[in-house]
Amino acid sequence: MPPPRIIERHAGIVMLPEGTESQSWAISVDEQGPFPSKYDIFRDPSMTAIGKSLTDQQMDRAPYRPELRELPVETGVPSVPASLRGERFFPEEPVIQTPGVPTMAKPLGLVMIPLSSLPKDAWPSTFPDYLGQIPPAMAAKTWRFMLELGEGGRVVQQLPIDATDDAAVAVVIRSFGDWLGHVKFGPSAKPGWIGVEIALTRAQ
Repeated sequence: MPPPRIIERHAGIVMLPEGTESQSWAISVDEQGPFPSKYDIFRDPSMTAIGKSLTDQQMDRAPYRPELRELPVETGVPSVPASLRGERFFPEEPVIQTPGVPTMAKPLGLVMIPLSSLPKDAWPSTFPDYLGQIPPAMAAKTWRFMLELGEGGRVVQQLPIDATDDAAVAVVIRSFGDWLGHVKFGPSAKPGWIGVEIALTRAQ
């Protein structure tokens, strides 16, 4: 293998005697070199003399110390109370009692809603009166039935769809079925099965 290459570093120095020509050469080298020098204000003899004279003038002067004065006492319009001093209380309002109007709860009635598509003239025009007692707890729910229609719009058979485990509610549902058995549909009602829904409402 070839021997390693040795990089030699060397520099040259040119000595110039003092004079105008040497000073011009020094300025040229400084300006054309990689790190040109900048004007340093602190190396300027004239600026150093100016700074020294200013420092001497400041040292001859006595330091300025302002006199402190007391703040004037504030005098203004005294505050005026918004209300007289005393015991605060709220006046008692008179209680006006009006005689109540006695109202009686209207009895619950039955409304039949069709669940099957029927002609307008096939729907009953009148309904029988329902004379049974309905518990108020049943008013928030509807009850569905399947009705078998016969000739002349008569209800041949009715079957409740909604089942219940409450014996009292079951008795009322059977009374709904008896009421549906007395409903007579229109002449255009065809024999067969239809679905209806019973809703509970207050009688007008």
